[in-house]
Amino acid sequence: MTEAKQLSEKPLGYILAVAGGVLGGPIGMVASPLALLALNKVQKPSDGKTPNRFKSWALTGIVGAPICLGITASFAPTSQKPSVATAPQAIEAPAAPEQSGGVTMANFSKLRSGMSYSQVVSILGSQGTEMSSSDIAGYSTVMYSWDGEGGFGANMNATFQNGELVSKAQFGLK
Repeated sequence: MTEAKQLSEKPLGYILAVAGGVLGGPIGMVASPLALLALNKVQKPSDGKTPNRFKSWALTGIVGAPICLGITASFAPTSQKPSVATAPQAIEAPAAPEQSGGVTMANFSKLRSGMSYSQVVSILGSQGTEMSSSDIAGYSTVMYSWDGEGGFGANMNATFQNGELVSKAQFGLK
């Protein structure tokens, strides 16, 4: 009777290693299955017990994923490398409003990707309420919310990444 192969030695195990390596970016997708291959070569059964290679592989990934992400980020082109310094540090006082028509559908439609928070405030005529913020892997992301004109529950939100508008959404604006 032949002994069945462990999952770590089967093709499905390597597919899982590549999928798990996604957390480490492009380098992780290559490094993860290579780490599993190395563990299969190094960890041999002893005293009739088969080692848990996936446990060792997972522990390696917990350490390796952040390292792979750091290495991947260092290869990003300088022009696209995020700069936390350009992210809004606090709610800025708006410049003199150019168009202070309020939080309306017409003004919502004027907002474009790449605008700064102060440009958005200038169009809307009021500051937003910070709903959430995070700083992860060099990306500073802040979401603001505004109560809108148009009826009960009318509102909009805008998300800024490294100081630039990247998304907007609205409900019930008129």
